[in-house]
Amino acid sequence: MSLVSLTTCNFSVFESFRVPSLVICAHFHPLPLIKLMLKFVGPSRPFVVYHQHHEVLVDCFQYLRGITTNLAITSSFMRELQVLPQRTHPFNMTNPCSGYLLWGTTLAPLSELTLRHLSSDKGEAATKQATASDSDQQADVQEPVAKREKSS
Repeated sequence: MSLVSLTTCNFSVFESFRVPSLVICAHFHPLPLIKLMLKFVGPSRPFVVYHQHHEVLVDCFQYLRGITTNLAITSSFMRELQVLPQRTHPFNMTNPCSGYLLWGTTLAPLSELTLRHLSSDKGEAATKQATASDSDQQADVQEPVAKREKSS
């Protein structure tokens, strides 16, 4: 299935509920597919992307850095060991096919109303804190000056 056919598909079945996880294994660059499918994954849900090349997943990692958490890229290479009495070594016929996994956890999308509420609360708190610290600093500076004037 090509990416063009994916973008023209009807995703109305996913709009009624959120999927519990997302697994992507692609031979092409998975970033367009991530952008398309990640919005259907529920909040605080895991996702994983497999690709044969590390550089492709680094691009995806950079895109996902601000909108997801617990991001990591790991290698899926596994070497089987042959264990015999008095010796252990890798199998001679190890499968060289491996790849890399990008995994993480989605974040809950914040609505515009929630963002406005958080920014106004933080803004008011920051203003109060800055005003209080400024008045404390001014009081600290004025006390030694008043003490010096009395002593002289």
